[in-house]
Amino acid sequence: MLDIINDVKFNIFENHSILTDQLIPLIKDNRIIPFVGAGMSKDIYGSWGDALRKMMAGNFGGREAEAANIEDQIAEGDYEAAAQIIYGVLHKTPFHDRLVALFKEALITDEQLQKMAVSYLPEIFKKSLVITTNFDKVLERVFFLQKHVFEEKLVLRHLTAWQATRVRRDSPHYLIKIHGCVSAPDEVVITKKSYDDLYRTSSRSISRLQSIISGNNLLFIGCALDQDRTVDLLRGADAGDHYAILPMNGAAGDKVFEDRLAFMADELNMHCIWYPAGEYQYVADILEYIRAAISGQLNPPAPLSAGGAYSQPVIAPPSLIAGVAQSQPNITPPLTPKPVEISQPIAKPLIKGEPYTMGSWEGKPMEWLILDVQPDKALLIAKYCLLQAPYHEEYKSVTWEECSLRIVLLPHLMEQIFDDEERERVLLWPNKNPDNKLHNTRGGDDTEDKLFLLSIDEVKQYFPYNDARTSRLSGESVWWWLRSPGYGSNLAAIVHGDGLVDDSGFFVSSSGGAVRPAFWLNRKS
Repeated sequence: MLDIINDVKFNIFENHSILTDQLIPLIKDNRIIPFVGAGMSKDIYGSWGDALRKMMAGNFGGREAEAANIEDQIAEGDYEAAAQIIYGVLHKTPFHDRLVALFKEALITDEQLQKMAVSYLPEIFKKSLVITTNFDKVLERVFFLQKHVFEEKLVLRHLTAWQATRVRRDSPHYLIKIHGCVSAPDEVVITKKSYDDLYRTSSRSISRLQSIISGNNLLFIGCALDQDRTVDLLRGADAGDHYAILPMNGAAGDKVFEDRLAFMADELNMHCIWYPAGEYQYVADILEYIRAAISGQLNPPAPLSAGGAYSQPVIAPPSLIAGVAQSQPNITPPLTPKPVEISQPIAKPLIKGEPYTMGSWEGKPMEWLILDVQPDKALLIAKYCLLQAPYHEEYKSVTWEECSLRIVLLPHLMEQIFDDEERERVLLWPNKNPDNKLHNTRGGDDTEDKLFLLSIDEVKQYFPYNDARTSRLSGESVWWWLRSPGYGSNLAAIVHGDGLVDDSGFFVSSSGGAVRPAFWLNRKS
């Protein structure tokens, strides 16, 4: 709804002037830090009250008094206290199991994200620091889909003094998760005790966060900003000019709303963009307008559009998730659509060490290097790296069989690079995944792959010299992943930019590793 500026209901408080004269110029200059709250994930996970009731389900038989107490706490908006009571009944492990089940990433679908206001954020804040109180993975997923990967994902508890200084100074494209991440449920801040522990007066973590916030301009999206912990956080930081997209809590002129107006302006130094209570579609409309304004688009495409070409270099964000891949086989990251027609050179004999053209990438014929030629098949590897992506979305122990690069990214590259006829020529190849001999790290079970990465042994076999192993991405020398494990199972082996094979490897969650796929070509078809 790009005519929101002319919407009478929206402009009761001259929202248009805050948007056009203040907020949008600051966003264009990368001088706004978005602070994202639970409202931006509500369409997937429901309200806090819904989540807490689901955690209670089936566990409060004979505990009617406690259940009633929890309902009272939910009704009053005291979700911390409600969660604390539930934790006391369920105890640690069952509580964490339910938390993971309720907020698992497998519940996020691309189709649903396309309809949500959060889908506008990556294009608006593609270079910005992003701060969130959410411990789900909606932000990671949506920024992945629009190819604006976060350089780092930092949980506040683990934010170091050096990182805080760098963030305060440079405002890099990091994601700071104040209340933890559901992938580590024992660190999630949800109960009253966990909130008290994090937000205590002497908290080093909160002091570091306040040092980042101090003097900066924040935009609160999906946050209630009532008398809550976020308000306390703001009060403890040096005043900056802040903005918020908020629902009205009463009609214009009502005392309850006038009190809120005064509180936001006087207590929190907040410039508010108000929308009518209950009409949440305005959040998406506002963000759509901002995106169109900063990009110069009069008719911006729908969020999460798969159209357009890759920027250089291409970075595939870390929301490539193994668990999601297994439960959501229809995931379609927004890779560049393959042109319908690409002229291909006339086929020529396959000769080891020679280039071979098959498929397309970024609108150009795709070049491969022939590594091995046999009577019925040939092994090919991409001449150049295609993009950068993590070996696995999370920093954890993982094998080639389980990693997100294999389960999510490579199958989509398969669809992206080749047409139907070409895909028929790509063999489903039985790969051995031996242990790392140097470090005795388990390689995992054998796999069957169409596109895959070379192993340590294979890259040394087919590229006997360092110079032969070097590869580039967008003209720059890069290091690229191998499928073999590294020093530990939370690292994967790599080839450095100078061609040196590194058996110790790099952390699997690093988004800096380039992807250089290989495949066996069926010569009979």
